[in-house]
Amino acid sequence: MKPQLLKKVPEGSIDGASPTVWINSELFETWFDHFTTCVQPKSRTRPTLLVLDGHKSRTKSARLIDKARENNVIILSPQPHTTHKMQPLDRSFFKSLKSYYTEEVRRWLRNHRGIGLSQTKIHKLVHAAYEKAATMQIAVSGFRVSGLVPPMKTYSPMKIFKLVMSFFANRIRKPTLKKKQNLSM
Repeated sequence: MKPQLLKKVPEGSIDGASPTVWINSELFETWFDHFTTCVQPKSRTRPTLLVLDGHKSRTKSARLIDKARENNVIILSPQPHTTHKMQPLDRSFFKSLKSYYTEEVRRWLRNHRGIGLSQTKIHKLVHAAYEKAATMQIAVSGFRVSGLVPPMKTYSPMKIFKLVMSFFANRIRKPTLKKKQNLSM
């Protein structure tokens, strides 16, 4: 990772990259350690629910599962092809971030005609877009548009779990059997 790409990143950010550019178990464990440092789920009386897709880098590591247990984190990994229905960050934050970033790039290109946008300048545009997208209002709206209600303090972990599971049960398409048509005349 080029150090200049890390200028103006949000405070407390960490970086990492793999030779293949794709996430792997080692990178994800590094992120998970950072997550537990920031969220501090171990110090809470109720477990922290972390909803992940089923990618093997996040779900097939026994060491990661042990770390989650040790740190009071429940990892929920829904069935494949269902997570897009309930990803609050994708539906609000990342959507907003993409829009704000596109806006920043267009503004930069208008103000710097004839000059190419290099990797070393992108971090400034991402930072400006992030500052606009990282709001509590946008985060909460993601839960609403996904059909998830932000958990309230009065909800027990079991009630939240049941809420999430009922959400999936209502959105997973069950195969329907078609009636055999009689083609004989």
